[in-house]
Amino acid sequence: MADLSVNIGSLMMSNPVMTASGTFGYGKEFEDFVDLEKIGGIIVKGTTLHHREGNPYPRMAETPMGMLNAVGLQNKGVNYFVEHIYPQIKDINTNMIVNVSGSAVEDYAKTAEIINELDKIPAIELNISCPNVKQGGMAFGVSAKGCSEVVKAVREVYKKTLIVKLSPNVTDITEIARAAEASGADSVSLINTLLGMAIDAEKRRPVLSTITGGMSGAAVKPIALRMVWQVAKAVNIPVIGLGGIMDWKDAVEFMLAGATAIQIGTANFIDPAVTVKVSEGINDYLERHGYTSVKDIITVLPEMLEGFFNCSIMSRAQKKGIAEIHIHNLRDYAFDRYRKVDDYPFGGFAGMVMKIEPIDRCISALKAEREYDEVIFTSPDGEQFNQPMANSLSLAKNLIILCGHFKGIDYRIREHFITKEISIGDYVLTGGELAAAVIADAVVRIIPGVISDEQSALSDSFQDNLLAAPVYTRPAEYNGWAVPDILLSGHEAKIKEWELQQSLERTQRLRPDLLK
Repeated sequence: MADLSVNIGSLMMSNPVMTASGTFGYGKEFEDFVDLEKIGGIIVKGTTLHHREGNPYPRMAETPMGMLNAVGLQNKGVNYFVEHIYPQIKDINTNMIVNVSGSAVEDYAKTAEIINELDKIPAIELNISCPNVKQGGMAFGVSAKGCSEVVKAVREVYKKTLIVKLSPNVTDITEIARAAEASGADSVSLINTLLGMAIDAEKRRPVLSTITGGMSGAAVKPIALRMVWQVAKAVNIPVIGLGGIMDWKDAVEFMLAGATAIQIGTANFIDPAVTVKVSEGINDYLERHGYTSVKDIITVLPEMLEGFFNCSIMSRAQKKGIAEIHIHNLRDYAFDRYRKVDDYPFGGFAGMVMKIEPIDRCISALKAEREYDEVIFTSPDGEQFNQPMANSLSLAKNLIILCGHFKGIDYRIREHFITKEISIGDYVLTGGELAAAVIADAVVRIIPGVISDEQSALSDSFQDNLLAAPVYTRPAEYNGWAVPDILLSGHEAKIKEWELQQSLERTQRLRPDLLK
């Protein structure tokens, strides 16, 4: 079984599969068809401050590869939810998330404030993208200013994980996503439905009472996939992808586009058990690609590492399924609106120091998911990294590497969480990301199977406390510079003896400290 767990800010999910609001009721409606506890998160139907009747019938219509809806956020209001619905769903062993909507900024804030007091509701999804209401909804989600205004107001009163649901009915969705992030969102979900229309040719009038409605289903997937890809590149907070996901393959495509988690909507009407099937499909996909071990690297600069781990030996190790490398953005574990991870130290020392709280949250969350052989901190005053240490770490199953920053980290982290401190040299780096990359490369490359010729790694420098002998390739002579005759002799024993002598001579000359 692959590890499917993901984090959306401080929200920890057993797997990345969620239900889209408005397609799964309050969850209880589906408990006869699917094990609710196997779903990563259930987003219940839209909830507003006051009772709403929704739009007049007809308000749903089938389309090729999808459907139109104009329900209009029908619900009995947040107080009814608290008194009657919450007691029924609070003990379901998964993340129960409330979709919050409103007609005015004050309505959003008041509804969020009420839900903030519910212990078993760990997150809300702020719906600023519903196209089926006359006031509010999408009106706030079509401009960066409107988005920012609502998110800021809600962030003031809501202290848990805040997801903002974005509308595709905009010119530039990345602008809206960045505004949500800057205003305090912990995550964004996209896309909500596309504005569409159906006409009855025989009756010569629109099918829906509202004329237009929200289009969903398989037909919208290419648009949704493109927008998720765009937003994932534009923001540093987790992206939740939705729109036309009908099976596990669709879900994997969204995650490859940059989504941390996904939501399933219209497909629930076709197959009530689709959520668990998708989760199982993602697991099968991971197992088919052979993912076995996990390497977690915690950093505030993930972009420094992502390119490196997608290249060369590191990329090969991951593609072969021999090693998994996960880069965790420490800012995802900072709960203030500015996602601060550092602060000035006590005592008036110069420079900034990484704070204890987000590091504690991150390491504790990872440890809750699996056991780790070592929790490593990259530090100039740590134990000097060398080949024997790399050999030893390559035998570990799971490692955490914490990248330091500026003047370091709150010392209590080193006292209570760190099991091993490693330095890659007697000098100071601005951050520990380069050191983490060095350690990861040295460790992963010698895991059996990463290098095609395993004997190659065994002959590297330092494996026997000696420098490697010189190596040569064709042609045997170039510009009058000849390869040593012994290497052309074909006499294996004499070649081995020559290599040993060369290793000893080079080590004595260049690194005599290794012979002590």
